[in-house]
Amino acid sequence: MKKLFGLVIVAGVIWGGYRVIAGPSRADRAHKACENIAALCADGDFTRHDVAECTADLQDPPAKYKSEVGTFVDCAADANSCGEVVGCLAGVGTALDSDLRDFGKGFDRVRRH
Repeated sequence: MKKLFGLVIVAGVIWGGYRVIAGPSRADRAHKACENIAALCADGDFTRHDVAECTADLQDPPAKYKSEVGTFVDCAADANSCGEVVGCLAGVGTALDSDLRDFGKGFDRVRRH
C-alpha cells in the first residue's frame, strides 16, 4: 500500500511539473479568452453555453487560420477591456489581408452581374 501511495505521489509531481513547464493548454487559453470576452464585452448576455461554444470554436480553428486564431486567443485572454479585445481582433484581421482582398474581388464580381 505504501508503494502504491508513493507511486501516486510521484506521478502527481511529474504531471504537475509537466503542466508548469508546458503552460496552459490551448483549451485553457481559449476558455480564458472566451470568459474574458464575455466579461468585458457582452454585458451579461453570454451564457455558459455561449462560452462553451466560443471555446470549442477557438481551440480547434481551421488549419489555414490556426496561427492567427492562436494569436487572437493569447491577446484576448490577456485583455483588460473590451476595446483591447476589439484591438486584438483588428490586429489579427490585418494578418488575413489576402483573404480580405479575395473577398472584395468576389463581392465586386457579384455586384457587376
